[in-house]
Amino acid sequence: MTTQDEPVNQVFDTDNLQWNQIQHHGVEADESIGWSNGLQVRTAIYRLGAGKKIPQHAHEGWVHVAVLQGEMEFETQEHGKQRIGAGHHYYVEPGQSHYESAPDCETIILLTHAFKPGMTVQDA
Repeated sequence: MTTQDEPVNQVFDTDNLQWNQIQHHGVEADESIGWSNGLQVRTAIYRLGAGKKIPQHAHEGWVHVAVLQGEMEFETQEHGKQRIGAGHHYYVEPGQSHYESAPDCETIILLTHAFKPGMTVQDA
């Protein structure tokens, strides 16, 4: 993981990522933190198994999700249900309720998350 005191010009080889098993809103996922800094911004890669669904939730800060492999289904009240594949991305506004799932296959996403000052990853 890169922190605010380290250079950001690093290349991450997806074949050699360090994965940590986590619970995200009650769903098991694998996480590999890429970058985090003192500005309440964090980037990590997540791997969700086929059929995994993260239930309806919201974040205090914005979230940007890019699908690297597989497909991601998500739904917001504003935009309804959508399904996107590798090479596509979406943005979730602060406080916007949504769910996400890897409907048919293992899915790997790059997630960038902004936090409000004073918040931690666990608060989000």
